[in-house]
Amino acid sequence: MRTLIVAGLLFMAAPVVAVAQEAVTRTSPLTTMGTTRTAEQFVACLLPVVQRDFPASSVTVAKGGWNRTLFVTGGAQPVTVAVVDIGDGQGGKSSITIRTEKPHGQPGLGIIKAARNCS
Repeated sequence: MRTLIVAGLLFMAAPVVAVAQEAVTRTSPLTTMGTTRTAEQFVACLLPVVQRDFPASSVTVAKGGWNRTLFVTGGAQPVTVAVVDIGDGQGGKSSITIRTEKPHGQPGLGIIKAARNCS
């Protein structure tokens, strides 16, 4: 009986550990890429994709409308797990910088892959 209780407690604690996210900081690793889309087009592609897993994600537009920042927020503890800066360049091209705490693990890798698919 004790074994069953201990196993049940461990099972209940496992999802909490699995969904814990690390918040992005100024020292978080960066990934950069370019795109042939404008910042507006890129955000229109990426935002719905990240909102499936992180519904609280949002976009801010810089003064003048040239740059956009996408904050990927969500999880069990609502923290910002990625910040995507998109800057319009010349000729309709944009530069993208993604800051995430785990660029080679989840959720960072999934966000980076989604950004590549939109670029």
